[in-house]
Amino acid sequence: MVIYLPTATILVVTLLGEDTIIEYIRRAKMLIGLKELILISLTFGQAISRSTDYCYAENDQPYLKFGTKTAYTFIHGAKRPAQNIPGCKPLQIWMLTRPGTLYPDAETISKLKALPKLRDQITYNHDTLGYGHLCDLDLENLRIWRIDSAMTMEKAENLVPQGTEDLVLLARRLKTHLPELFPPTVSDVSERNYKFRSTAGEKTSSSLKAFMSGLFDQWQMPPTEAPMNNTQFASHLTCPEWRDEVSNNPEAMIEVTRFKSSPEYQNLLTNVSRRLGFRNNITEASLNAMYDMCRYEKAWTLDAISAWCAVFSLEELKILEYRDDLTEYYKYGYGNKVNLRMGCSLLQDMFRQFKKLESGDNASEPKGVFSVVELGTLELFIAAMRFAEDSTPLLASNYQSMSKRLWRTSEIGSFAANIQAVFYRCDVPEDPNKVIFYMGEKPVPYTGCKVGLCDWDDLKSRFAKTLSDCESNFCNANSAFSSLVVPTVLLWLGLPALALSSH
Repeated sequence: MVIYLPTATILVVTLLGEDTIIEYIRRAKMLIGLKELILISLTFGQAISRSTDYCYAENDQPYLKFGTKTAYTFIHGAKRPAQNIPGCKPLQIWMLTRPGTLYPDAETISKLKALPKLRDQITYNHDTLGYGHLCDLDLENLRIWRIDSAMTMEKAENLVPQGTEDLVLLARRLKTHLPELFPPTVSDVSERNYKFRSTAGEKTSSSLKAFMSGLFDQWQMPPTEAPMNNTQFASHLTCPEWRDEVSNNPEAMIEVTRFKSSPEYQNLLTNVSRRLGFRNNITEASLNAMYDMCRYEKAWTLDAISAWCAVFSLEELKILEYRDDLTEYYKYGYGNKVNLRMGCSLLQDMFRQFKKLESGDNASEPKGVFSVVELGTLELFIAAMRFAEDSTPLLASNYQSMSKRLWRTSEIGSFAANIQAVFYRCDVPEDPNKVIFYMGEKPVPYTGCKVGLCDWDDLKSRFAKTLSDCESNFCNANSAFSSLVVPTVLLWLGLPALALSSH
């Protein structure tokens, strides 16, 4: 191998491997002060370029499942046909929805603000030191990348434009799929026909307003305020046992800790560090910041490339997705038995609403009950319903064998993730009441149900003990769901916030 220098000096390097040659080049640059060196292979007579792992910018089918920061557009089941169950009529829909696509929280924004400095080090590693393995296109995208100026501390956890669109389009599809439940004119819209609820906070109240505008886009909606009491929608936050056993218990996340020590995860750290031109492994904080920027940017702008996604290979993105799944599984899912009791109050609310319909007299009941809640609340309800339950628990040691797991946060916990339960009255005299469940607009293949159509009486029997335990729940025995939720429709109409009856 010969390296020609403009000074006519010839440096002969024994080919001991790529890293050895790169180190000689680096030292030669520093010694002579040159910006460029031309490497010519005596054997092939061709210029040798920097080796690359792959080129993300040229990937026509990138991996789009980013755990809890996945764009809803990439995973929802919007292509399902309009509801048409022979001999059955929908009477009511009960629905839980996570907020749409958001800006990060304040703590994450602070960490993402450090990325320009990291970016500059990565480009320096490639351009000046000769280290790193990003392809030219990916490196150029990173070089010209600028942090979104709209992502300020004041916008922390606020809805982004794509988040508003998530909820508006979700509502419009719902009207198309269940036209019997939505009036053709706004004159039929009333507080009696529809109940809208949310937890406190800008992201939930804005998401609720976006969803309402998708349902009734002819209405002019004045600014609203979200209810201030989260006790019922987030009962785990006020539950001493959940805090002790899960939230404040490091042992609850032991499988996540073990996974981060696994060969798969440690190899990820090494490979990403090498790809970016670092001789030592980057910190976990740097890894998380790059991953977060990748998935946030992809959720904000669906048809654009995030320069930071080029940092990771396909397999590495799957490993990080599994890390997310493990975290949510043990914090809000089946990984801790305490979690299975935390969705009790919302489960009870759904059954209470449907029970009023079973006699056949539904004239005085709402056609829709809609609630926007935090992700943790949605996941706790999923666990209470025994949706997305794997026969094998998620562990640090079984990543490879759990590739087809049901508890996949990209699918069940994306931005705007939702659960829909629709109550039907059917022409079946002996058992007329049926319920269908949807997650992300996809029918839930629920045990004991025929093609997703569940017998109401069977559901009551299945959850009888759970519902009974709700009455003496160890966290909120004295709370009444009705007294904790403000009817947003009243706020929407500009009326004072009042306590809502259980009706």
